[in-house]
Amino acid sequence: MIELRQVAFAYGKKKIFSGLDLVLNASETTLITGINGAGKSTLLRLMAGVLLPDQGEIIYHEALMPRPKKWIGFISDALSLYSDLTVQETLNFHQKMFAIDEMDESLLEHTKIDRKQKINQLSIGQKTIVHFSLIFSQRPKVLLIDEVIHGLDAYLRQCVIDRLLEFLENQELTVVFVNLNFHDIEFLVDRIILLKNGDILVDESLDVLKSQVRRGLAKEAPKRGQILWQRRLGGETEWYIHGEAPGEGEGVNLTEIVAAFIAGEYKHGL
Repeated sequence: MIELRQVAFAYGKKKIFSGLDLVLNASETTLITGINGAGKSTLLRLMAGVLLPDQGEIIYHEALMPRPKKWIGFISDALSLYSDLTVQETLNFHQKMFAIDEMDESLLEHTKIDRKQKINQLSIGQKTIVHFSLIFSQRPKVLLIDEVIHGLDAYLRQCVIDRLLEFLENQELTVVFVNLNFHDIEFLVDRIILLKNGDILVDESLDVLKSQVRRGLAKEAPKRGQILWQRRLGGETEWYIHGEAPGEGEGVNLTEIVAAFIAGEYKHGL
């Protein structure tokens, strides 16, 4: 749905990407992760068209043309809303801007948000719900979600995920998450992308990574496979290894996989 070819981008003298290649496939749910400052949010903004590359090109599938922004729903960590508008004025403005026949207010019905409240009077969680309501009303073909679900309580977080599941079941939707609560979204994720130093360190399906990353506790780490991370616990070593056929240890979940890669990058630079 979206392809990046040799994309370079910098904030002033600080280079973020110098020649990034990436293809987002239709109807695929991807998690983009990496250490702080790896460029995750910047990458979403480039895909959304909020930022423009310094070099290279971003190509949108014909299904998104001629107006990609109409079909790309972007929920940024900044939660960009007009703070002086009321909730109802915000809904009305978005409906007119995107020529929406009927707004999707199903999430708002789960909250105590007063439509007469101004945006600047809402909590972070309430703003997040309003923003999701706006984006879901567009019925996007691509949905880009930055680290915003953390601001929701457990009930509202589940409401958002349930609504997202309805979209995935009823229409073709390409979803990209950035560093969310992995436990909540693991069952949705098809593909993991780990960024490092402006490039892609890992790009695999979740099923493949689960088969390749193992964890164990022993006197010493095994000799087979790449050691992602290890630490001493008493007289033993807890280790995480990555390899096509590690053969030792036990399987791990998405949270443990990402934590092991990131911890390894902090400790060893991978």
